Amino acid sequence: MKIQQWYGLGLVGVILMGISQVLTSINGEVVSFALIMGVLGGAVTQRLMPRHQTKHPLSMVTEVAFILQSLLILLVLVLSVSWLMEPSFVHIYGETTLPVRSLIWTLGGTTGAMHNVFSHLWPVLIYILGLLWLRSTVQVVMIWQLSWRRTVMISNLVLILLTIVFNGGWLFTRTGSLLPTSLFLLPFAIGSLIATKRQTSHAERAIQRGPVDVNFALLGYVVLMLIGCHMSAFQNHWLQLGWLLIGCIGSSWLLFMVQPVMVTIRQWHVLMVGYLWYLYYWPLVWLFDSATHPLRYVGILPLALVLAVVDYVGYQWLTRRPHIYQRRLLISVAVVCIGVLGSFSSYQASKIAPHQQTKSESSVATSTTKQATARSTKHLAKHSTVSPTRQRQQLLSAWQKIIDRQTVKVGIAMYSPRTKQTVTYTKDTDGSGYYVASTVKASILTELLHQRDQGNLTFTPGEQTLAESMIRNSDNDAATGLLSNGLGSYGALNNLYQNLKMTHTTANLSSWSMTKTTPADQVRLLRTIYYPSDYLTKRSKHYIQNLMGTVSHEQSWGVSKSAPNYQLKNGWMDLSDNGLGWQVNSIGHVYDQHRDPQGYVIAIYTKQDATMSQGVDLVESLAAVTHQIMAP
Repeated sequence: MKIQQWYGLGLVGVILMGISQVLTSINGEVVSFALIMGVLGGAVTQRLMPRHQTKHPLSMVTEVAFILQSLLILLVLVLSVSWLMEPSFVHIYGETTLPVRSLIWTLGGTTGAMHNVFSHLWPVLIYILGLLWLRSTVQVVMIWQLSWRRTVMISNLVLILLTIVFNGGWLFTRTGSLLPTSLFLLPFAIGSLIATKRQTSHAERAIQRGPVDVNFALLGYVVLMLIGCHMSAFQNHWLQLGWLLIGCIGSSWLLFMVQPVMVTIRQWHVLMVGYLWYLYYWPLVWLFDSATHPLRYVGILPLALVLAVVDYVGYQWLTRRPHIYQRRLLISVAVVCIGVLGSFSSYQASKIAPHQQTKSESSVATSTTKQATARSTKHLAKHSTVSPTRQRQQLLSAWQKIIDRQTVKVGIAMYSPRTKQTVTYTKDTDGSGYYVASTVKASILTELLHQRDQGNLTFTPGEQTLAESMIRNSDNDAATGLLSNGLGSYGALNNLYQNLKMTHTTANLSSWSMTKTTPADQVRLLRTIYYPSDYLTKRSKHYIQNLMGTVSHEQSWGVSKSAPNYQLKNGWMDLSDNGLGWQVNSIGHVYDQHRDPQGYVIAIYTKQDATMSQGVDLVESLAAVTHQIMAP
């Protein structure tokens, strides 16, 4: 592939960024962002060169209006789709109301943050800041009649220095803050420096790189991104900055290998459409949970491209209007953008904040525990007349009617703090147990948090990102990474099983999903997570409870059936090729936050289902009759 224009590299950057979405580490995305920002810095600088001014009559007003117009379309589109999917925005944006400023100024490191549309506005902000900086530099050159090349180079060096100074506090602090997005002004400035340096004479143009050099540089950059994607996410400030600098160096090398051709109007149009493509794709792919569904992620690419083309064609039509209309357009669009952002911020706060007051893990855990205790005291008095024996008989009778007519293996267990008893019923004639599938991910996170509480490991921001993806999206790669790298081995879970006396569960050392268990053992785990125990601190309990309470829509089936409130983790896998059929499982906590905040914990496991839907229906029928009996 022969790449001789800046916009060609911009397209490569968009594609690389899309590829990095299906991988677990954000390092590759940092490298891709570095290339995109470097291309924008270089292309804008070439466009502002004196010999291009007559060919590019558009003013800074129209350029800023273009970016703000795109931002407005993006906000309206994403917020409309979000509202249609979930009017309360709880599952889409999480139960935490995050400040817009913190979402824009730091690269998102949690699933909740990445699902928030505001966390995807930073590329617009960085581009506008870089554009304003270069435009101001050009104005200084024109007013003072300075050397264009020297002044722009000095200006970019000053921008790099100011960026480093501005983020100096972040660099030398020991807190767990994520990478500031303002640091992406570094590749923007570097791209501008390269373009300025290569403002050469015709004689110097004789020294040009051929397509072989460019292809080799491109291949090296792709390899660099893939290496970053497959490495563990950065763990501290210096590693974060290191990956950004690696991306800057790789981008500089690739940009330097490109032949110094002039950026024409057509090429500029293509570059801007590519930038809009990236701008629309980035939040949409997270909105539709495409990180865990690659085929759907591919389908979003043409949708984002169509939106980008329509947006840019509309912008070209608007810029043909009189100049005073353009200024009015800029002011109108800016006011509407501020109005949309402010209105949604208020709406988000009013809808989400009452669900979970999550200003800090420890404070929320304490307040939640106090409220639960107060409510439980009130309702325990109401339910003190419930006979444990009668309740047990009702549950066994209802379960037996459903399970005994099944040809598959089924097991269910439930524990209620009101009656302080565990009730189990299973149809497992050969006593072979059930495969845990993805329900083991609750065990993985429990053991990780326990080891952190004991001071045996640090639960890093990168591991927190993996944990959130593992529970909310059932990310298998994240589970493997946390077991292998975080806990050290698959066998590390045996420590959890032994301490919690899960006597019928032993870790499978070659495949975590094939670990055998029983519903009663899983109820022991759930009691540790949701009720008083010494294995987890209140802070850790709240963390895992919050994640299990905010799983993605596609995974909200199971023990949640007929439940007013629930927190769960499901598991399923197809072993039909081995003659074992589908394994469909669901474990979790069912409660009513107003009438019965303690609720009960329940685990349902099935084996040898003909299809997944059949297994889901069986699990949900058992969950529904259980809730009917247990409801306060």
